[in-house]
Amino acid sequence: MGIVWKGHPSWRSPRMLQFLLASVFCCGVIGVALFLAVRHDLLPGGLTAIGFLVLVLFAFGSPVLYRNKTLYLITGRGVRFEAGFPVKTDKREFSYHKIQAVDVHQTLPEKLIFRTGTVTVSSASRDDDEIVFAGVANPDRIARLIRDGEDRAYSHLHEDYPRSPDHHGGYRHADQYQHSPLSGG
Repeated sequence: MGIVWKGHPSWRSPRMLQFLLASVFCCGVIGVALFLAVRHDLLPGGLTAIGFLVLVLFAFGSPVLYRNKTLYLITGRGVRFEAGFPVKTDKREFSYHKIQAVDVHQTLPEKLIFRTGTVTVSSASRDDDEIVFAGVANPDRIARLIRDGEDRAYSHLHEDYPRSPDHHGGYRHADQYQHSPLSGG
């Protein structure tokens, strides 16, 4: 199966805004230093103009590069995370049968103002192994897509053993329900 969802950190996320503000602040400090150096005849004006241009490109280019080099994928086989600049050096992938938990975390501003959040996918193989979709728009929808993929993968492995949602957003096997006279079981 192919790609179900493909995304990057959202521009609206506080993480991207913090990154942009930090880049602009650092470039502003260096820009003031360049300005003072020219004012006191420590640097020629032409060199300073080139320096300002490089600073502006860095201030706005680095968040764009960070966002475009961070890739989140949900496929028919599992979830994948790729990040790194200039080449993707951090790659992690979980197949659906190795996923233990899918959690959504949103701070109050993320939920009410930015409509972004973090989706954490934990592996059943190791406690510290997880994929984090940080700063994504519509995190509940993304978590639902992952859980739907888990259900499809599970149903292909165990067609005679259905799973049903429990009250906490997770899943449990059908034989874990107590049968009542009203359910016919």
